[in-house]
Amino acid sequence: MIQDLVPVALHPYLALAALLLCFVGLSRRPQAADAVVLGCLVLLLVTGTVPLERGLAGFSNPGVITIATLFVVAAGLRDSGAMHVLGTRLLRAPRSERHAQWMVTGPVSVLSAFVNNTPIVALYLPLVRDWADRYGLTPSRLLMPLSFAAIAGGTISLLGSATNLVANSALRAAVPEDPGLGFLEQAWIGVPLTLLLIAYLLVFGRLIPVRKPPNERLADARRYSVEMVIDRGGPLVGRTVSDAGLRQLAGLFLSEVIRGQEVIAPVEPSTRLQADDRLVFFGDPSNISDLLRISGISPPSDKLFSLDAPGRSRHLAEAVISTRSPLVGKRVRDSGFRQTYDAAIIAVSRDGAQLSGRIGDIVFEPGDTLILDCALSFTSRFSSSRDFLLVRSLDGDQVPARQRPALALAATAA
Repeated sequence: MIQDLVPVALHPYLALAALLLCFVGLSRRPQAADAVVLGCLVLLLVTGTVPLERGLAGFSNPGVITIATLFVVAAGLRDSGAMHVLGTRLLRAPRSERHAQWMVTGPVSVLSAFVNNTPIVALYLPLVRDWADRYGLTPSRLLMPLSFAAIAGGTISLLGSATNLVANSALRAAVPEDPGLGFLEQAWIGVPLTLLLIAYLLVFGRLIPVRKPPNERLADARRYSVEMVIDRGGPLVGRTVSDAGLRQLAGLFLSEVIRGQEVIAPVEPSTRLQADDRLVFFGDPSNISDLLRISGISPPSDKLFSLDAPGRSRHLAEAVISTRSPLVGKRVRDSGFRQTYDAAIIAVSRDGAQLSGRIGDIVFEPGDTLILDCALSFTSRFSSSRDFLLVRSLDGDQVPARQRPALALAATAA
């Protein structure tokens, strides 16, 4: 065994070396934090610096297991669409930047008191970024208050922070007769601290520097036409285009509203939305996934577009129509696209030109670029097909499912 070959006198130096390697590894490869930490642990175990029982004790720690369980709960909130439903109800049209900061810090601090604050921040980050883009707000002045509010809210209850859970486990291990921390035992400190922090952020939040996100770049030369429908009974029915936040979408322009046989163009901010209105957007493809996350609108629910099914994993892919494709010359509606390729057309681009009217009425031409809602296997099945010149996945653009959000919220409460 290796540990038998390592003198005990070297153990302190090996521990120090492992610690330094861990710091260097985390600073150089932060995206591989799990591999760095586990690698250092393995080094300490195989050299005998740390006994096996002590080295693996953390994996059976009740606090660590509770944290892992809370991440599973948070993933259920995300994948069921419950977090997006909750976020869109909490993040309304702000009256000012300070009002926007309050709309972020208030709910996040409350949620962080009852669900571990780390997954809460991870879930809220894309919601707040999309919301900031939609209303022309500065993301940096919302994301920093989001982080601080989550940290402060996590001090209110035992479940709020991983630190609380680990400290409670250490307390019970050190003093077995101690029952440990109560669920809200630290609230008498956490609640005043959270309120004081939120007040400070609202007063001095304007001092947070304005930072442009690193992904801001020149707009993609390809411009897409996207068609969406106002859901019946959804939160956008009866609201104006401006109140619904559909005029401030980053990189996307609402060009037409199709209501029955009537085409409303140009679309005024005061135009009131009705159920089953078809909205035609035009703009940057990188923002299409943001559009699909808005509660109250969805792709048209006909055979051309609808792919919703329980348990279906949805992804976005990009495909270009080839000159030899059997689709050329056919109307989108008559092409049988969904039945043939098991994919739904979300958007169409043609030489950067704005396409008017319903997507279903467009006639395919060689070189048309499509964004598809499809299964993950689509890219591998059709990457060499003569029907398409290029097929690629749009990484990071997975569409959140909207299946049983009420059940996910009930499970979280339980």
